[in-house]
Amino acid sequence: MEIVAVTAAGGTLRTLLEKLGSILTQEILLLYGVREEILFLRDELESMNVFLQKLSMMDDLDSQVRIWMKQVRELAYDAEDCIDQFTHHLGRVSRGGLTGCLHRCSLTFRKLIKRHQIAIRIENLKNIAHDVSLRRSRYNVDVGTQTVFAAASASMPCDPQHHARFVEETQLLGIDRSKKLLVGLLRNNGGGKLRVVSVFGFGGSGKTALAMAAYRSPQVMDSNFEYRAVVTVSRKFNIKVVLGNILKQVAGKYPDGMKKRSTIDLGEELRDHLKDKRYIIFLDDIWSVAAWESIKFALPNNINGSRIIVTTRIVSVASACSSQPNDCCFKIEPLDTKNSKNLFFQRVFRSNKCPLSLVEVSEKILKKCGGHPLAIISIAGFLAVRPLEAQTENERWNKAYDSLGSELVTNPSLERMKKVLTLSYNDLPHHLKTCFLYLSIFPEGHSIRRTVLVKKWIAEGFVISNMCGLSVEEIAETYFDEFINRSVLEPELTGTNGKVKTCHIHSLLHDLIVSKSREENFVYLLNNQFGRVLHDRVRRLSLNIRDLGRVNESLSLFQLRTLTIFGPAGSLVASLSLRCLRVLDLSNCRDLQTHHLKSIPKLFLLKYLNLRNTMIQKLPKQIEKLKYLETLDIRETGVKKLPKGIVKLQNLINLLVHNAPVMPHKIGKMRELCKLANVGLSKSLLGIDGLNRLSQLTKLGVVSRTTEIWYHIGLISVISKLSVTLRSLTIIAERGHELFQRLDDIPSPPVLLSSLHLGGKMEALPSWISSLDNLAKAKFINTALQNDAIQTLKRLPNLRSLTLLSKSYSDSELQFEDGFQSLEFLAISSCDVTSLSFNKHCMPKLQILALSCLPLQNPLSIKHLDCLREILFRSITTNFFDEILISVKTEARLHQKRPKVVVF
Repeated sequence: MEIVAVTAAGGTLRTLLEKLGSILTQEILLLYGVREEILFLRDELESMNVFLQKLSMMDDLDSQVRIWMKQVRELAYDAEDCIDQFTHHLGRVSRGGLTGCLHRCSLTFRKLIKRHQIAIRIENLKNIAHDVSLRRSRYNVDVGTQTVFAAASASMPCDPQHHARFVEETQLLGIDRSKKLLVGLLRNNGGGKLRVVSVFGFGGSGKTALAMAAYRSPQVMDSNFEYRAVVTVSRKFNIKVVLGNILKQVAGKYPDGMKKRSTIDLGEELRDHLKDKRYIIFLDDIWSVAAWESIKFALPNNINGSRIIVTTRIVSVASACSSQPNDCCFKIEPLDTKNSKNLFFQRVFRSNKCPLSLVEVSEKILKKCGGHPLAIISIAGFLAVRPLEAQTENERWNKAYDSLGSELVTNPSLERMKKVLTLSYNDLPHHLKTCFLYLSIFPEGHSIRRTVLVKKWIAEGFVISNMCGLSVEEIAETYFDEFINRSVLEPELTGTNGKVKTCHIHSLLHDLIVSKSREENFVYLLNNQFGRVLHDRVRRLSLNIRDLGRVNESLSLFQLRTLTIFGPAGSLVASLSLRCLRVLDLSNCRDLQTHHLKSIPKLFLLKYLNLRNTMIQKLPKQIEKLKYLETLDIRETGVKKLPKGIVKLQNLINLLVHNAPVMPHKIGKMRELCKLANVGLSKSLLGIDGLNRLSQLTKLGVVSRTTEIWYHIGLISVISKLSVTLRSLTIIAERGHELFQRLDDIPSPPVLLSSLHLGGKMEALPSWISSLDNLAKAKFINTALQNDAIQTLKRLPNLRSLTLLSKSYSDSELQFEDGFQSLEFLAISSCDVTSLSFNKHCMPKLQILALSCLPLQNPLSIKHLDCLREILFRSITTNFFDEILISVKTEARLHQKRPKVVVF
């Protein structure tokens, strides 16, 4: 992963070049001579950036190049810090009267001094940039020399996937069920359409070994296939070589004059051989849809019962390969605990037994392996070699567990696993590699929130905003989805809208990128083990330690750009003086209290501040000084009132709060706001008028505490003005139902809503809800709806989640007769429903049914819910519950999906 250095430098350079281009337009505000220095600096960095992009296409870089890239990276960091501080000090503060005049004179004098100091720093940066450029020439750091290295390595092919094709079946454990299913898809006792079976999963999960075991099985061997072929495609492949290898196995020899013939010609020859034959072709390790398309044309879609097996890490590639109704995608699952232990112990001890002294550490190692065969086999082989050092096995195994990240980088015994893991990184587009390295900021096994990660990427400047029609956050969402697609991130919790809400990175891949990020000074993850400090200036720091007092003793934090703390944070935060900090994440730091935040307003470059689930009760009054702040998250805190100065945060995009604090009157100044959630509005026209000025809102959550008519009319006007931009709307009416009665009067309803949450007595739905074709999630609480509302909701074509809470439905009988064609999740809680039924033609896609605190009196049948996977019961307040439960469990056993019945 030498290319890590390229990525670490390139991501920062791109952001810096944009800022340099912007600041050069402010010619009047620049001191004499500084413009020329910045122009020189920009030109030098542009040249360096182009060179780095060329290097990013190469997998092997020598040490001299890597040293040069580190120098470029540090230069880029220093330059961006300097430019950001310079931009900050260009600002002005205006005051009236004599006092204002004196203040402006004093301020101007101080700023001249500051600008002079920064001008000297810019001059120094120019000299450093010049020196770095000279070193490139002096030490022959060039793309040409790297091409030689790449060619040399390419002449010695060492595909880590090849080994899996030659694993004896007796060595495979825990694949019997998966193999049986796969064999069933491949067998063919007669004719029929071509079937493509795609096996997909994380690198090292055993895809190739499983597919090969099924391909070689007697049942498939006896299926009268006239032609058989196995070929590895790999990430970097030559289509003519792939077609030639298939022809060699089909025709018995390589095609004549293969090197001189065209791809089309070779493909036509292969089609001629296969067109009237029953064949089975195994295409191992396909990395792109384009690779599949380039091979697919040579494999005829006949009606002789032919089969194609594909293995890939990428979900979208599997879907593209198996896109026809007869095809099938097969996700490989990790080994269970029992088979993981058997495989591990067989490799280490040649038996299924483990010495008692190693049981605990072996369980930790197996947890890190995550059930992936390659990881288990590689680490077992590494531990099976007993060194000469005098230490107990327990000490050696624990040491290996603690240092596995560095061992992956340096130990030859783990080389194959390292190559398989790094392929996932090397195949990423350049713009995604920086985002991928950033995952090392999270501790091992940590559940990563999708929303948190994408906002951090944006604050760090990693997201390229050049996709037409998409916001920066929407672009960042596509980055996240691509990591899920490539099996780099493993989903944990999926929301009712189908989006992955939380995920984690595989432990071994995490170890590898933590080791490399730390080496390249991209992210420094500090835990209680306190490894050796490799750099004198840490830029991004992740703390997961108990003794915060040791941090300043070990590291220089003056130029820190990002700080994320998992665990105690109060004492460190209280003394922060980090003028370069852009990202501060203190979420879930339960020791953090209000008085610890006194130094936060001094962090004037801060863009992202997360205080979620902490013990703070209010925000600092001087928070208005954070004029670059884009995200402020204070959900699950005790903050009930926002400081008046918060309206001066005119770059704020996401304001996420709790307890519905009243927004200050001048909220209209915050023109960049896109997400404003769970806030109360003041009982004056000024609050409504301010909300009317926020034209970019995509998410709005308002708690209404008044019955005033003018207030309701004003809020309806706001919603109407946002009809084009609004995607998520929450309205909670704590007093009266007059507000909901007037919702029908909206001149321009928000027809593009994907999420709607209404709370408060309304009795009937607004008529325009029937036109919400994009609505995916609906939630109601205390609404007292009746059957006519259900008849409206059932016709919404994309509704995937429906939640009815606390008196949201007023009738005693709730019968779902038809409709709800896209619904996947249904929750009903604390309603007076005594009879609940589902007819045959309703909810064909429902997967989860959650019922809580319902006084059910009649039997409940689930037999018509064809896709049901899980039914949850909680606090069902009825004497008939045992009878209902027995009936549901009986139907579940006979159900085609065998849904899980959970009572809690």
